[in-house]
Amino acid sequence: MTSSHASSRAVLSPAEIAARFHAVHGMAIELGRIAMGYFTNSASLGISMKGAQDWLTIADGKVEARFRELIAEAFPGDAVMGEEAGGVASERLWIIDPIDGTANFARGDRMWCVSIGFVLNGRPEIGIIHAPALEETYLACRGKGATMNGARINVAGTSDIARASIEIGWSPRRPLKAYLDPVQTLFEQGQAWRIRCHGYGACGYRSHGCLCGGAYQCVGCRSGPCPGGGSGRHHQ
Repeated sequence: MTSSHASSRAVLSPAEIAARFHAVHGMAIELGRIAMGYFTNSASLGISMKGAQDWLTIADGKVEARFRELIAEAFPGDAVMGEEAGGVASERLWIIDPIDGTANFARGDRMWCVSIGFVLNGRPEIGIIHAPALEETYLACRGKGATMNGARINVAGTSDIARASIEIGWSPRRPLKAYLDPVQTLFEQGQAWRIRCHGYGACGYRSHGCLCGGAYQCVGCRSGPCPGGGSGRHHQ
């Protein structure tokens, strides 16, 4: 598949975008199978720590490496930026968190996923969240809407914060006060029992954006840690 360039910007036809959308679905399913092979065999995880509560398993590297191989085979002109091996920004860029929620994954908790996004000229075009342990797959493509296991989904229509379920993610890259301030504000507005943190960014988009009737905020999160959710939220 080819692309043309105009004013130093990559141009992909609708057919080329569609080809990537359909291809990455199959890729995510394959990556999910690889991850599940480790998830169901805790002795194979090879757990290590990159920092406080910053977990790493063999599965993270294996899944990302396989994704890089698949993209190189299918779309050799596209670049990849990964949570584990990094990468360089490009006009046609795939972003992957191979195991979003590694701390959960390493502990045997099913709340984790493979999270992938495709960005064209800095604009998210495709997002996929594949949570094999939960048997859930979320797909989104700009202008085409979003689906869960093939069924159309939309952002929650909740307008009253007193009825909403809120998830606030936290990152050590920001001061603790930046997290506690919005938590306090929500408590004061009656959210004391509906503030959650599941331990991985994509879950916030997945559960609170469309399933629970609420909202998601991450204090200090970058685009990399949640590529699938970060892309998908533009299209629901």
